[in-house]
Amino acid sequence: MKRNLALLLPALALIALLLAGCGASGGPETTDTPPSSTASESAPPETSPETPTTSDTPPTTSDVPPSPSASPTPEAPTPALPSDVPPSDTPPSPSPSPSPTPEAPPSASPSDTPPPDDTPSEIDTKSLLEAIVAGAGDLLADEDKLGMTFTDPVTADNSEGMLGLTAEEFGEYAVSAYASNAAIISIAHEAALIECVDDAAAKSVKALVAKGFNSEKWICVFPDRSLVVDSGRYVLLAASSVKYCDAVVASFTSAMGGAAGQPDIFYTRPEL
Repeated sequence: MKRNLALLLPALALIALLLAGCGASGGPETTDTPPSSTASESAPPETSPETPTTSDTPPTTSDVPPSPSASPTPEAPTPALPSDVPPSDTPPSPSPSPSPTPEAPPSASPSDTPPPDDTPSEIDTKSLLEAIVAGAGDLLADEDKLGMTFTDPVTADNSEGMLGLTAEEFGEYAVSAYASNAAIISIAHEAALIECVDDAAAKSVKALVAKGFNSEKWICVFPDRSLVVDSGRYVLLAASSVKYCDAVVASFTSAMGGAAGQPDIFYTRPEL
């Protein structure tokens, strides 16, 4: 073996020299060394199918505890819609109602203004006469009272028979008039109240009644006395007994606030 190698080596060295000389003379340079191949082509990778590769080193774990995850930010609650709000058990407190503004009292019109103390109240003539008659009855004793009476209106049609005023005189001077008569025709009795247009008209009516009234118009009976008295725009006619005439004049004066003229007695029964 060694001998063979010893013979082979000089041959190889000679071949190398020849090849070197050829390369120096301009021939193509060749490499006797075969191209190297990668280790992966020359030899397959050695694997040991019998022994599975396992790692004796346990997996590395971190000694640092995991950082706690940040707590999620709570979301703002969605405002409830009016329809989602549960009804409250407490009843809503009532809103205070505005206090009503007091109304100013209406100003009194001239017709609502009360009359002065010396004039009668603004009532109709009939009511005023009935009040005067009632006052006269309170002043009389029971034996002097006349009993039942009735009140009739006086108009231009009957003013001459009731008051002694013609229709023209009544229409010119009088506003209204009423007469109270005894229910029994056998008693000569009349008390009449005339409302005139003004005080001057009342003076004229007083004189006309005293002149024109018929005190003997009752059949078979006559009044003891007939008279007229005025106060302001009112005129009172009375034809009856003396006591009744005195009582009715006193009641009339009181109703007129104590102001009345002097009675004009224009008739007295002859036997007296």
